[in-house]
Amino acid sequence: MIRSFFTATSGVITENKNLSIRSNNIANTNTAGFKKDTPINSTFAGMLLTRLSNEDPGTIGDADFMNIAQTPFTDHTQGGFDDTERIFDCAILGDGYFSVQTEGGQTYLTRNGEFYLSADGYLCHVRGGYVLDDNNAPINIGEVGDQFSVSSSGDIIANGEILTRIGVTNVNDLNTLMKIDEGFFTRPDDAYINEAPRIKSKTLEHSNVNITQEMADVIASSRHFQACSQVMKMVDEMTQQTVTEIAKMS
Repeated sequence: MIRSFFTATSGVITENKNLSIRSNNIANTNTAGFKKDTPINSTFAGMLLTRLSNEDPGTIGDADFMNIAQTPFTDHTQGGFDDTERIFDCAILGDGYFSVQTEGGQTYLTRNGEFYLSADGYLCHVRGGYVLDDNNAPINIGEVGDQFSVSSSGDIIANGEILTRIGVTNVNDLNTLMKIDEGFFTRPDDAYINEAPRIKSKTLEHSNVNITQEMADVIASSRHFQACSQVMKMVDEMTQQTVTEIAKMS
């Protein structure tokens, strides 16, 4: 009976986290360059199969039937594109991330190419920070205003002259990217500059969230959450009744 309570409790905790992840995906459906998270749940059976397939004889622990919510998996699949006709908007075709440096000196990676030109001539990100070039330096294009263009290789051109190139950063292992918020990731140590980037100007990349699928998953998680809650309530009532009956017999 106690095991049933713990199993139901694990289901409630797991589905609560899953709902939080799905809700965040839905909330960022219209966030340019956002990459959705997928909940990862583990069970004793799953861990056992993993160990056996890897020929790992290590001890797993006591057998149980609980679900455990693990760190979610981030899907880095490229989203669709939207022509905005804004001279400052840029999208990366294929692999890579824009580098954005905060005022505190931290550098983050993002697929969101919503840029603007500051009053002092710096190319900045709408969510804060300076956009970096292919030398990892803030991009300053001076007083050209919006009289410039961005080539397919990321070169910023004004008056027929190449001023600088928007930096595109690649990483060897996407699993090393740690999500911060709103489509930003930490910059891992293995990050390197893409020497031949492909950029489309006046364009933004959509999030890769499938709203229909996310809503279906939210409904499924909600029903599982409710079912586990009902089981917890039933087990609690049965436990109280059992304790009462034992007390009468003593």
